[in-house]
Amino acid sequence: MRRIAWVTDPHLDHALPEAIERFRKEIAAASPDALLVTGDIAESVRLLASLDELRSMVDGPFWFCLGNHDFYYDSIARVRDSVREWAAKREAVYLTDGERIDLGRDWGLIGHDGWADGRTPDFVRSLVFMHDARLIADLAGKDRQTRWDLMKELADESARSLGAGLESAFERFRSMLIATHVPPFRGACWYDGRISDDHWAPHFTNVALGERLAETARRFPSRDS
Repeated sequence: MRRIAWVTDPHLDHALPEAIERFRKEIAAASPDALLVTGDIAESVRLLASLDELRSMVDGPFWFCLGNHDFYYDSIARVRDSVREWAAKREAVYLTDGERIDLGRDWGLIGHDGWADGRTPDFVRSLVFMHDARLIADLAGKDRQTRWDLMKELADESARSLGAGLESAFERFRSMLIATHVPPFRGACWYDGRISDDHWAPHFTNVALGERLAETARRFPSRDS
């Protein structure tokens, strides 16, 4: 299997030039064959420039999906369309579009942006107000129930896409890597050394995806993901 450098949540738009240069040297020192990035790259106004910076850090394949911060100051559809155009020009793969990557030695890779769906207890009582509700056009100005409905719709989209992709991929690969921004299980939603509490977990867990992955794992017990 290829040597892959995995990067998540770099937030390059908040990094000083010297920090980005140190980061570049760390990537180079790892000598990866490919680079995988799983979201929160930069807010939309800086996203393509930050993708350019990341793309320049590896000569080999570049695979990525987006996080919620990447949609700030724009809409989800427009940002996704812009990165699709960018990826087509830069020999990169936007994993949300469903491509299955052959990593060799019977390993494959699929991915999707994913989304937190508020299905862990208890979105309605959560005291957390995410900047998503102000800075993503699809959510801005909406009441809580409308925002929650869209969050569930986006999470369900990722569950359908990755679930179907995983089932199809298992016909070819014995083991799969799944790349996404939002943890599919609450037990994987950690901050500052502990699992997120009931106020934060609804905003940082994709329950729909976790349930779909668990169901697929039960159906394919001889496969690994």
